[in-house]
Amino acid sequence: MAAKDKETDIQKIRANYANADMYGVYASYTSIGLLCSEEMALAMGETTLAGKYKEYAGRIRTGMLRLLAVGPDNNRTWRVTRNSVLPSLQDCLVQTWFSLYKEGLDPQKMDEDMTPISRNTLKSQLNQKYGDAPVLAMGYGIGWLTHSALVLDQMDNTGRLLINIARYSYDKNMDYADEKQKTDWRKWMWIIPEGSNIMPDGRWYRICDLSNGANQGPAMNAMEICAGVDDAQSGLVRLLPRIPEPLTGLDVSNFSVCTSDGTNNLNALINYTYERGKSFRLKSNIKLPKLDIRFGPYSTQEQANNISTGNKIKGQCKRTYHTVRHLSR
Repeated sequence: MAAKDKETDIQKIRANYANADMYGVYASYTSIGLLCSEEMALAMGETTLAGKYKEYAGRIRTGMLRLLAVGPDNNRTWRVTRNSVLPSLQDCLVQTWFSLYKEGLDPQKMDEDMTPISRNTLKSQLNQKYGDAPVLAMGYGIGWLTHSALVLDQMDNTGRLLINIARYSYDKNMDYADEKQKTDWRKWMWIIPEGSNIMPDGRWYRICDLSNGANQGPAMNAMEICAGVDDAQSGLVRLLPRIPEPLTGLDVSNFSVCTSDGTNNLNALINYTYERGKSFRLKSNIKLPKLDIRFGPYSTQEQANNISTGNKIKGQCKRTYHTVRHLSR
């Protein structure tokens, strides 16, 4: 092993890596950062450097499609690596977690070759024994899975997944105040834990750390995707709210977005309320040069059209675009 570590022949090094079987979807898809770097390089006038970033990102994408997508042509899924994150092996859904950095939150605008593979992978994950409750890990399990289902508009599952994040974060034993010790334990009733253990009779108890950031974060990110604020494209703010049943609405306050008027970068704070299928109200503290709103996804076009008669946008949008779109569940 020591001799291999000291190898300097580039051809031998490449041959060694070419025969490796440890390549993973998670590590590979982070190459989307190269495409973000390409944008920054172009903004700085570094066209040669931008070209290198783009070319290398393209090579990794090609390698992923060739080596990491497995199964028959009509049902290709992302390969689960040997060191995949337990308990639910969700890291192969990484495209849907990192899409907001470059591709945005609209699955119809995501990579046309990679997204169908992610959809098939999601279906495979949802068909595991744990179903909609992989709560042994709130972040690495149900948090990641819910985030993926939301981004891919898999609305039949997301409602149950979101409810289970709340249900298994709850601890009824905290529903009391200790007057003698002057401690009100009720403030910890709903803290997202590192995980929950479900007993055979349906009871559960929270395990490990309370408010563990690595697990609390993905669960909170999944809720953030419901708000659907997408500023991945320069100069365009897109709203793609997702309200799966049994939820009925959203109330979003002081959500920070970045945009541009073509000359200056702008930071805005937006507030909106949305009742699914009924009404929409939006306010921004500054002019938004361009705004696109997708209401849905709905199971019928009639449901999608109903919202267009009850929306209202206040304040300072130079140009506003309403996209009332029907997306089949």
